[in-house]
Amino acid sequence: MKRGYLSEHFEGVAAKRLSAVEADETRSNQHEYNVTKAMLDFMGRPTGKVRLPARYLYLCDQEEKIISEDAFLTLYDSRAGHPNRSEYRFYFPTTRISQLAAEGDLLVIAKCRDGRILVIIAENGSSITNQIEWRRSQDASATWFE
Repeated sequence: MKRGYLSEHFEGVAAKRLSAVEADETRSNQHEYNVTKAMLDFMGRPTGKVRLPARYLYLCDQEEKIISEDAFLTLYDSRAGHPNRSEYRFYFPTTRISQLAAEGDLLVIAKCRDGRILVIIAENGSSITNQIEWRRSQDASATWFE
């Protein structure tokens, strides 16, 4: 393993842009992120609901607005029992970070080697989003965008 690679710290990392229904409470009150195939590759496909401890980070260019808080993330199949189709989602609680999230922001889900989950919301158009995307391009060991 090469020093400085994401794989030193994470079992898997995946990212996607937030849609309106994932970020805007006026568009949906579901409090769910749609799970991508890349996320399932390292999170697995549980048969029931799995509640995971998670550290949430909100990153933007204004240092005073950067937030970190602990909560949870629940992975489940919203179509459990359907004979031909699975549709996995992450349920998230209301947090200061979920209230700041907006359509187009970058959502990064990372599974730490110790089993904890890191949830990063990076403000769309921010330099931190550009840095995360650049870092992704430098680390071939990480599964990212679909």
